[in-house]
Amino acid sequence: MANVRGLFVVGVVANLVGCVSPASSSPSSSASDSRFGSSLSPGAVVDLDACTEGLSTRTVDDQLSMVFDLEQSYHEMVACGGLVGALASAVIEVVESIIDEPNGGLPSGFTREGGVYTAAPGGDSNTVMTAGFYFGDDYEAGAQGERIEANIFALKSYLERPRVDFDYTTGEVLVRYDSRGPLVELLGFGANPPRPLRLSPGDLAGITDELEKVRIGTEVFVDDDRASSTVVYELESDRISIGSILQGNSFAFEAVSATAFSDASSQQMTTVIWDIAYDDGSRGLDGDIEYTVTGGDFDYVGTFEYHASTWPDTTVRCAE
Repeated sequence: MANVRGLFVVGVVANLVGCVSPASSSPSSSASDSRFGSSLSPGAVVDLDACTEGLSTRTVDDQLSMVFDLEQSYHEMVACGGLVGALASAVIEVVESIIDEPNGGLPSGFTREGGVYTAAPGGDSNTVMTAGFYFGDDYEAGAQGERIEANIFALKSYLERPRVDFDYTTGEVLVRYDSRGPLVELLGFGANPPRPLRLSPGDLAGITDELEKVRIGTEVFVDDDRASSTVVYELESDRISIGSILQGNSFAFEAVSATAFSDASSQQMTTVIWDIAYDDGSRGLDGDIEYTVTGGDFDYVGTFEYHASTWPDTTVRCAE
């Protein structure tokens, strides 16, 4: 288990860096079917002839720089979904460590205040991701849907000073502890488990079943200064159970607000459709984003279509 936890910590740090790193770059390939859009992702379709008559290729490409910035910023947002999955794994690892090497604590890169866990390591993108955990059923400690205020990553929230022995006559694991913590019910033995807690091999396999009902909800705040524009958005994920995340099921990022602007080109982006889900199996996005860009030399409409991918199929056309 110790080696698994070590790999987990490395994974959390990698996801955390990816969630906020502004250094990732788009594939360098010209857009197809057009003389415009040289900075966009491979295969981008640009249909702007009707609204760019008389404009130079360079002028049009300058106006499309905002699309390039959006592609980049949303590409890096994908890693935030992986971070949610890492949080789910961390909770399970903490509880399983009761049987191995009791420890616990916040995942690397996070701070905690009450029931809010925050990753805000800085960087040019000024990304802040917060997460909360919510009871997945009714307990003495709290009703279904209530936010869990106790530290879900601290062993003492479940059992105070757990010590493990082995009963060779019965084959059971004996977990001795000083007192019960506020989240002891999430171990699946009720609000008043016996002392010592006797665990059969079957109990060991199912000890996290109750915990997997816990749901995670996150918020992501981004103020991302890119080469040509500033991308600003606030996202909320749907609340999804730990068990569902660990099974690789997708969850949605809903846009509270998502915009971009460029003072240099006097352009403003407004989101029209945001229908995006993160798929843990592919580590990519599924769904569509549609937006309008107004101002500058011409107005246009853009669409990003994600197919279990981190880069979209991009289409840009003249605004009607």
